Amino acid sequence: MRFDLYTAIHKTQRFHLGRLADRIGRADATDPDIWPALAVEVRTWLGHLRAHAEHEHDLIHPLFERCGDSATVLDVEHEALERVMHEVEQVLDASRWGELYARFAALLGTYFVHIAEEERLQAAVLWPRYSDAELSEVFVRFRRSRSAEDASRDLELMLPALPLGELTRIYTDIRRSAPSAVWEASMASARRILPCAELQQLESRLLAVGALT
Repeated sequence: MRFDLYTAIHKTQRFHLGRLADRIGRADATDPDIWPALAVEVRTWLGHLRAHAEHEHDLIHPLFERCGDSATVLDVEHEALERVMHEVEQVLDASRWGELYARFAALLGTYFVHIAEEERLQAAVLWPRYSDAELSEVFVRFRRSRSAEDASRDLELMLPALPLGELTRIYTDIRRSAPSAVWEASMASARRILPCAELQQLESRLLAVGALT
């Protein structure tokens, strides 16, 4: 299995953005008390998507630039995504709650097509040309750029979104490479967020690979 720069975070984004869209779609546009908290959550995710695009541009796109014009294509898609996000912000700024679901759904349509293309280009362009060691170094540089608080938030977003196999891999890596305080905080997040049955399965898998004693 090749080192994957995209799938875990993209699964996480699809999970949370889809559920946020469901909540917006079910919200009563005539109830003013519902919308401020939803608006804050939407703005938070817009900030996340912008930061994510910046990380990709800085860390992954240089790999594509050495192999053709894929980086240019992805940059154009990021610019299109920014325009759609601005449209969502205009709806939020004007408190036009009745329009928010349609605009947010349009954003998700644009974004989900974009990240599917990134995953396709990883398989078609990056994997044939770069070793797993070279790709993993990109992730190492990303991880070094994140504060402890950033890393904790990243993990807590992933916990409800990823299958146990991927979580086992992530936690095994944390156990192997992170300080004990980070490991303990990571396990505390799992115990707080995962349903009991899933937590038990994760702990069993970690025991089996020697990451949990």
